[in-house]
Amino acid sequence: MNTKIGYLIKEIRLSKSMSQVDVADGVMHQTNYSKFELGKIEISYQKLHEILLNMDMDIAEFNYLYYHDNESQKEKIIREFNSLTFIDNKKINGIIQEIKNYLSVQNDVLLKDILSVSKALLAIQNEDYNEASKYGNLVWGRLEKLDSWYLSDIKLINNILFAFPIETAQHIAEFALKQGEKYIPYSKYENVFLPIKFNLVQLLLRRKMTKKAEIINDEMLNTFIEKNYYIQISICLLRKSMIRLHHKDIEYAEELKREAYEISKVMKNQSLRNKLLSEEKSIRTMLVN
Repeated sequence: MNTKIGYLIKEIRLSKSMSQVDVADGVMHQTNYSKFELGKIEISYQKLHEILLNMDMDIAEFNYLYYHDNESQKEKIIREFNSLTFIDNKKINGIIQEIKNYLSVQNDVLLKDILSVSKALLAIQNEDYNEASKYGNLVWGRLEKLDSWYLSDIKLINNILFAFPIETAQHIAEFALKQGEKYIPYSKYENVFLPIKFNLVQLLLRRKMTKKAEIINDEMLNTFIEKNYYIQISICLLRKSMIRLHHKDIEYAEELKREAYEISKVMKNQSLRNKLLSEEKSIRTMLVN
C-alpha cells in the first residue's frame, strides 16, 4: 500500500488551510478520507482526481510534487532520456549504463527499448546507419505489432526515424501522427508531435514530395508564429523558401529566405545562422539529386 500519496495530500490540504470536509466534499465520506490521509486505505484514480480538483490542483502539478521526492530509478532514467535535446555522447552512455544496471536486476520492456534507442542514437552520431538500423528495428519490431501507440512509444520512435530507410521512416512518422490524433486535446500534444512533423518534413523533402512537405511545414509555421518560437519560425521559413524555389517561385522564395536569415541577425544568434546555412545546403542537395 502506497501511504505517501495520502501524506502528500494532507500536506497540500493543510498548506491551503482546508479542512478534510472541504477536500472530501462530493467525493467520499470524511471518515474514509481521514483513513486515506493516514495511509490506511487506498482510493481510485478518479477519487484522487476529484480530491485534487477540490484543492484547485491538477494531476500534472500533483505528479510533479510527488515524484520530486519519490522518483524511482526507472523514472529517473526515463526523465534523463526525455530531457535529451541533442545527441550528447556522455549523457547517453550514462543512460545506457544505468539501464544495464537496472536490467541486471529486473526485466523492463520500456527500458529495453530506451537502451536500443540510445545505442541507435550513438550509431547515428557516428554515421553508422547499419548499426543504427539494427537497434532501431528492435524497437520497431515490437511497436509494429501493437494496435495502438501511446506517448512513450511515440517519443521513442521519433528519436530513431533516421535509422530507417526513407520510405519506411516516412511510413512510421505518418503512422505515429495518426496514432496521435487521440491526443490532440492533450495539453502536451505539441511537445510530442511537432518534433515528429518537423522530421517528417525533412523525410518528405528527401523523397521530393514537396507539396505534402509544404502543407505540414505551413501547419508548423503557423503554430510556431502563434507561440513566438522564433528559431523554429526561421527554419520553417527557410524550408518553405527552398520548396518555393524548387517550384520556380523565385521572388517569393527569396523573400522567405531573407526573413529566415533576418531572424538570426536580429537575435544575434550565430548558431541559428549556421543551422540555416546547413539546412539550405542540405535541402538543395535533396531537391537536386
